[in-house]
Amino acid sequence: MDISEVEPSRQVARSKVGNKSLWLHLAEHENYSDIKQISKLEKETVKLEQEAGSLKQQNRALADELRRVNAEKSALEQGAGSLKQQNSLLTEQLQFIQHSRSWRAIRKYWRALDSPLFGKLLRPIRWTFLKLFWRGNK
Repeated sequence: MDISEVEPSRQVARSKVGNKSLWLHLAEHENYSDIKQISKLEKETVKLEQEAGSLKQQNRALADELRRVNAEKSALEQGAGSLKQQNSLLTEQLQFIQHSRSWRAIRKYWRALDSPLFGKLLRPIRWTFLKLFWRGNK
């Protein structure tokens, strides 16, 4: 092996040492560090494979949870649809009641009772009527 073929770091080591046994020891030391690094990488690979397996299990669990939540969501959306239909039906009925003549008459009556002038005059009559009505139902 020519000195020009050796890496620069090895050239420095060879030029400083000059002894073949030390040169071989240095080469073995570099191989040992490579083996040590490979061992570290293998251990890290095992850890990463275990972590990947754990992450796959978590991914499956989350996918199952997502399916369950989506099923729940669709059930709730169907329930919300029926509630919206009920709401629209009740809104129509309420509008029918509020636009009837009797509802408008009752509203005028209550406004009159709440007014300062008629309220003071009609409030005792109303309470007397309610007391008589309440006694008659007992």
